[in-house]
Amino acid sequence: MLGNGHAPFWNSGRWSDPPLDCNKLSDRSLLATFLYFRTITIMDFDEQAQTIFQRLRAQRIRIGTLDLRIAAIALSREATLVTRNRQDFAGIPALNIEDWSVPRDNVTGH
Repeated sequence: MLGNGHAPFWNSGRWSDPPLDCNKLSDRSLLATFLYFRTITIMDFDEQAQTIFQRLRAQRIRIGTLDLRIAAIALSREATLVTRNRQDFAGIPALNIEDWSVPRDNVTGH
């Protein structure tokens, strides 16, 4: 928190006060969402992911390029991919997928 009681806000390459009225429900929700996303680690598309991506492309898996990159990142980190798009990602060998939008009893797959 900053000295004024607000959480810091990233703006133009520096931390500053959020441009929000924290008395409004919509602004509090936006701030809560922003603070939540600050806790998430962003995974790079590094050399290992690039190698896996090229291997997957060579297999001619029918999925969009960006989705294939996402899958390659998850595979390179041995991570579970959380997605509602099971249909496309299910065709990628060895990719662990979870869909949090459906009840656990209805989830099948890898």
